[in-house]
Amino acid sequence: MSKWPEDYEKYVLEDVKVFPIKNKPVKAGIIERLFVSELPPKQLHCNPADEFSIPEVGPNFEIVSDYTSKMGYNSSVGLPLINEPIIIEKMQPEDFMIVNGHHRWLASMRIGVPKIQVNIVNLTHSEDILRALSKTNNTLSVAFDLDEVLLVGENGFTPEEPKKFFGRRQIKERLRKGAAEVLNAFRENGFDVWVYTSGYLSEKYLNAMFKLYGVEVTGIINGTGRKMDASAKETKERLEGKYTGRLHVDNESAMFVKTGSMDFDSFEFTKGADGWEQDVLDVLNKIKG
Repeated sequence: MSKWPEDYEKYVLEDVKVFPIKNKPVKAGIIERLFVSELPPKQLHCNPADEFSIPEVGPNFEIVSDYTSKMGYNSSVGLPLINEPIIIEKMQPEDFMIVNGHHRWLASMRIGVPKIQVNIVNLTHSEDILRALSKTNNTLSVAFDLDEVLLVGENGFTPEEPKKFFGRRQIKERLRKGAAEVLNAFRENGFDVWVYTSGYLSEKYLNAMFKLYGVEVTGIINGTGRKMDASAKETKERLEGKYTGRLHVDNESAMFVKTGSMDFDSFEFTKGADGWEQDVLDVLNKIKG
């Protein structure tokens, strides 16, 4: 268990008590997300749901020291010497909440640099999920991992070219072959389609990507690796409880869970990466049949 230095313990713990109460997350505009690249460290505030902000856990000071030595300081440009921006979220009426990078933030505070490199992101919150749920009467859902299953990324999947030309140059990501047909097939058969990503690309950006392929999804939940607060956990329960059946699709298998019971069906895929589309469609037919 790490022991907090008294100065940072007082600063962080007092801040996480007050800042989230006075400030609420808001969506940042595209200009802010594209062009804001550095901010004073004191404009960034710790996430109270992160282990970093909990006295019983606290920061790992070996990591902080490592970042401190890596950062250094270049007085000629006024920025730390590290190309690893802190991920932050805009708050209303002031300042920003740290999403990822608490240890880098603490290192920058220790060094005393006037500004730190940042990336502003828009995250999915409980109200976004509840809003999407209020618009649907479907009783079945299917979930896909965007990074590991749907995108080509570094997975070596065969890419599929977008159906629409306008906007494709602004969207770098590409869906794997067959993904668009699979997603549309579930929508046409009365499933709500949820997409999860541990990345921080905005819901608006990802919806624009899906639109290039003629695909519409029910909801996109980004930043799934971050810690959940009580509100987020409650929303997760409401999300799962809305459906009588929930299907989770992976690269090599799928699992269909019947809500409120211990029953589930597991399906193993047999056709390999290039036959993934047909494997998933076979599962859909079995469930609907």
